[in-house]
Amino acid sequence: MTSSSDSTSLAEGRRCFEEGDYSQAKHTLANCLRTGVDRTEACVLLGRIYHNEGNYTNAVKCFERAISDGQESADVRHLLCASLFEAKRYDEARLHLEAVIEMYPRYWQSRLLLGKLFIETGDLNGAESILRHAVHIHEQEPELWYHLGLALCRLGRYDEAGPVLERAVELKPDTVPQYHYLLGKTQLEQGFAEKAISSFKRSARIYPLAELYFPLGRACQLAQRYDTAYRVYEKALERPINTSIRHIILFHQAEILFEQGEEEDRLKREHNRYRQAEQKLSQALELNPGFVEALHFMPMVHIRMNLPEISAQELLDLLGLDESDLHSCRDANGIPEILSHRYLQRVHLGYAFSRAGRYPEARKALEAALNDPEVDNEPVVQCRILRRLALVQLEMGDRPGSCSTWRRLAAIDPEDHYGAASALAELELEDDE
Repeated sequence: MTSSSDSTSLAEGRRCFEEGDYSQAKHTLANCLRTGVDRTEACVLLGRIYHNEGNYTNAVKCFERAISDGQESADVRHLLCASLFEAKRYDEARLHLEAVIEMYPRYWQSRLLLGKLFIETGDLNGAESILRHAVHIHEQEPELWYHLGLALCRLGRYDEAGPVLERAVELKPDTVPQYHYLLGKTQLEQGFAEKAISSFKRSARIYPLAELYFPLGRACQLAQRYDTAYRVYEKALERPINTSIRHIILFHQAEILFEQGEEEDRLKREHNRYRQAEQKLSQALELNPGFVEALHFMPMVHIRMNLPEISAQELLDLLGLDESDLHSCRDANGIPEILSHRYLQRVHLGYAFSRAGRYPEARKALEAALNDPEVDNEPVVQCRILRRLALVQLEMGDRPGSCSTWRRLAAIDPEDHYGAASALAELELEDDE
């Protein structure tokens, strides 16, 4: 028979737990364990306290004891699974979760946790499978839709992730910033810059996540809102969460300054945008000296600054580096993939040499780019290199060589996008005169 004092101990322990006074709650509940009265319920409460405190080992022990004492509800079994998951005891957690799902097929929380476990352990196909099944049964649970969208994003299937995440937002539009944030990242990956900006702003209105600023900057840059993008990148640089990608943020700021500099040039206005871009790239290279895209971008900036000799030397130095000394960031965060290609580095070297009046070296660099295996199946790239090479040969006074190069270009550019036909006609007219 349960005494009133024992029941009071359990009630007092529950009250302290709900008020967040875990120390007093543990002290009170320990009395239930000593007397054996309400021990099972006390074990569950203690397990929840230990879980909330991050002491997952003790939480597991409490939940296992409660289950062995006969408390086999779906809630308690799920609590055990959650503590095993947080303790990174994934194999055990998975076995228990599968058992809970089999015993309680409509208990959606365990399907969600199993999906999260699959995401955490990299089994994204497994996550997609369990979560698709879950949203089919539980269509009104936004967290299931969100994690399904997360799994699809990790799989790179953004076109499928978008509608899934939109469903999560529809079900819970005003309380979870992560829903809008992930939807925005998905839209950004699809190139929908304005939609991404809108989603990021909705996320920020709920709560300004520290990780928000960098993708918001990227979206603004993609939408050509350059001033806004630059300011947002400045905020991103201030966030510790972005410490590991500071060099990438600085690179994007240099891109913006470069674009703005070209616009100022078109308007024939004085500016120092290229100098500012040079400073941003220098900071990026201080953080990551082997950042190949920045090493390539720097001489492009120097060309715009009318410093062809410096540009040429930088490109020679870059081409002289071993691949093992270079670190490409092309696969993430919007860095242009093409800047890591050796053939393009040779093309720009040829251009820098030609700007410096060093035409024989320019021709050699362009011929090396043309012979690079990377351009064998790239007719557009071949056309651009051939056009540049023909112009360099003309500057050298090598008219026969230039005519030969123009003819090569004409053969692969029958619609004359690159002006080979008109160049040949002009050269032949000059020869007739």
